[in-house]
Amino acid sequence: MDVDYEDIDCEELVSCNNVGDEEGKEDMDIYKKINDLTDDDIRGLEFVSEEKAIDFYEIYAKCHGFAIRKDDVKRDYEGNIIVRQLVCNREGKSDKKRGRCRDPRPTMRMECRARFRVALNLATEKWRVSVFEPSHNHGLSPTHYVHLIPKYRRLSESDKALVDGLHTEGVRTCHILGFMMAQKGGHKGLGFCKKDLYNYLNNEAMARIEGGDAFAALSYLQAKADNDPMFFSKFTTTDEGRLENLFWSNSASRIDYECFGDVIAFDATYKKNRYNKPGIFLSIICNRRSDIP
Repeated sequence: MDVDYEDIDCEELVSCNNVGDEEGKEDMDIYKKINDLTDDDIRGLEFVSEEKAIDFYEIYAKCHGFAIRKDDVKRDYEGNIIVRQLVCNREGKSDKKRGRCRDPRPTMRMECRARFRVALNLATEKWRVSVFEPSHNHGLSPTHYVHLIPKYRRLSESDKALVDGLHTEGVRTCHILGFMMAQKGGHKGLGFCKKDLYNYLNNEAMARIEGGDAFAALSYLQAKADNDPMFFSKFTTTDEGRLENLFWSNSASRIDYECFGDVIAFDATYKKNRYNKPGIFLSIICNRRSDIP
């Protein structure tokens, strides 16, 4: 089960006995807020599933200003996971590059020892905390900056619906961002940054043409040919019927060629693009010949 990071409440009450056991709530008389849990409280927790354990530690991590990632697992002879370990995302070592003179970025690993391990108790079929190390060897993010940690930056479904609606009506992306900031009380309430919004709109645009971009390109060229009697285009396909090569020239280019006769070809991408094809563009050399009046 994925955690909705926008709805995380660090004041939420958590049972100090079993987590995620809906049937036994009446027997759980010890509850504490996530921020008030002691190390011993966490070491005594039990979970009804591995997913509940992961969800708990993700919530705990955000409430305390860091992010986590999955680490080692142990499996039984049937391949089922019986031990799961989660660590701070700054655990481990980063590959040091020769000649690096800059200070390490905050996202680089620093051998942080903070970890959370749960093991399946085969007798009770519950996941019990076997190792909990709360100490970090680096600073934690203040509460008002936690939403800027990459793991927690995301657009909610309601945000996406609002962005799609405004974008469809022609509202510029920068104005969409400003409107949403005003609605949510600034960057802190927004839950994402400017880059995330632009990335989302770009991914949506790419998704709309995915699988149909070749047809869209040919349709565009056909529309140009309908309005330009001198427009010329030609394409070839692969054995699988996919678009392979595409060439076109409009009336202005053909007239320039008749006048100047010289053409230069250059690769504007300098490397292969997402289709594993180099982009070759042709341009008329506009050096008027001496024999042309």
